[in-house]
Amino acid sequence: MQEIFQAIASGQKAKVIGLLKRDPNLFQSLTEEGITPVLFSLYYGKLDISKEIYEISPSRNLFEAVALGDLEETKRLISKSTDVVNFLSADGWSALHLASYFGHLEIAKFLIFSGADLSLTSKSKLSYGNTALHSAVATGKKEVVELLLEKGADSNSLQNPGEITPLHIAASRSGSGDIIRLLLKKERIKS
Repeated sequence: MQEIFQAIASGQKAKVIGLLKRDPNLFQSLTEEGITPVLFSLYYGKLDISKEIYEISPSRNLFEAVALGDLEETKRLISKSTDVVNFLSADGWSALHLASYFGHLEIAKFLIFSGADLSLTSKSKLSYGNTALHSAVATGKKEVVELLLEKGADSNSLQNPGEITPLHIAASRSGSGDIIRLLLKKERIKS
């Protein structure tokens, strides 16, 4: 693992910032899975490091802007080309997956308005075949779950492998009663 990613994983914020200032090319570093330092730090739960890298970065990508909840940057990047709204990141997630996972409701609304495909599935090694609804349910983001269901997300979509629905995920998480009720209500309305 590259030094920049080791420093991020171990939470060494000062070292990370020092490395980036000494060598700005490190902003473009990628893990073997194609993950940038901003996303890597966010995935490792190092929000303060992720935000700092993002703030000093000379360039930002859509997936970073979405994951960190930067609505204005998300709008700016999508205004350049609406095609990107359904692109997948190098590690297999769409912008809507990330907005759903991290609970960024306003960004999710904007992405849907911009044409995000609610049925698009992830190609991530961690969760292959997830829809944005799976992502929102997995992290207990009730408002995003409500939005996705209201906009027509399929509550019976199957994650591969294992054919897991959003309801299966909700049932496996403690404290998901409200989300379970939303998913079941959606099913009653459909039948």
